[in-house]
Amino acid sequence: MKAKSIKGNSPEEISGGIIESIADGFTPTLAITFFSIKQDHITVTDMLDKKGIAILGTATEGEFIDRDVGESIPQGTKFQISLPPDLDIVDKVIIKSTAIKDNDLPYADAIILFACIEKKWTIGPLESDENEQLQKVWNTPM
Repeated sequence: MKAKSIKGNSPEEISGGIIESIADGFTPTLAITFFSIKQDHITVTDMLDKKGIAILGTATEGEFIDRDVGESIPQGTKFQISLPPDLDIVDKVIIKSTAIKDNDLPYADAIILFACIEKKWTIGPLESDENEQLQKVWNTPM
């Protein structure tokens, strides 16, 4: 199996990345996509579908951060990586997820949930509660 990564902030950038990636004879058959709800995911998924590329897609409420950013922190700089979540974090996640479903993405074939390993230790048994509530919001496999 051969895989390539394409990064773009617009359908035009992603289309250009696809054209560039197939120049050497690469024939993509599956796209695993990560979109912010602020991006034009419909245009991109339509474009991939027209090219005969199956899509496994996800949408995020926030933006992904380029991994190169972490390398620009000067040595010796003190910073805090994370703060423990408030006790109402599960409620906040469910409210945001419901708003995304109601306003931006009314249907999903499945949910892929990415969580920091620290989450299990910071919210403990609330993690399974959050997962159950998310499954109820979307009524789809996780």
